[in-house]
Amino acid sequence: MKHYETIIIGGGLAGCTLGYLLQKTNKNVLIIEKQDLIKKK
Repeated sequence: MKHYETIIIGGGLAGCTLGYLLQKTNKNVLIIEKQDLIKKK
């Protein structure tokens, strides 16, 4: 089982920005998003 120091709920602009900034400080980050990131037509 993988260990994460931070779990972010929501992969919007704020969630992804926070995840990016935290991983630059060597934190293990998991971002959970309920929507597909690629829009299908």
